[in-house]
Amino acid sequence: MDRRSRLLRPLVVAAGVAILSITAAGCAPPAPVAQPGISQSPAVAQGLGLLNGYRAANGLGPLVEASDAAAKAQWQATVMANAGSIFHSDLAAGILPGWHALGENVGYGTSVDQVQAQLQASAPHRANMLSTQFNQVGVGVAVGANGFTYVAQEFVGR
Repeated sequence: MDRRSRLLRPLVVAAGVAILSITAAGCAPPAPVAQPGISQSPAVAQGLGLLNGYRAANGLGPLVEASDAAAKAQWQATVMANAGSIFHSDLAAGILPGWHALGENVGYGTSVDQVQAQLQASAPHRANMLSTQFNQVGVGVAVGANGFTYVAQEFVGR
């Protein structure tokens, strides 16, 4: 991690939500497409369904699951569950080139439903879920030794 990332990390963690936008001049981003090769656990499918249901209830279309974001989200959820703590990742790590915006929501609770409700009740997390900058997502879910469910939502705009 470079010096700048180390200095910015406490600010991102303190805010409870992470978002990064970069204009990629001269790069033609790929169109979002469904990636049927992604294997989902029932908890991940539930988390993705809750997220896209929330977007639909607010007049927005669904986010398409992207394999790079899904892998990153599952990794982040697992690392948090193993640590018994929530924290943000390096946003660009593990995300393929071609993006113009990245965001991340992390949370924990007694169930996927409870974590989703907590995220919806938080203005910065809600802003990520309802942002029109994002068209792809990955959701990760892991249960820690402490019995809590850890959720990571990785948002990508391409």
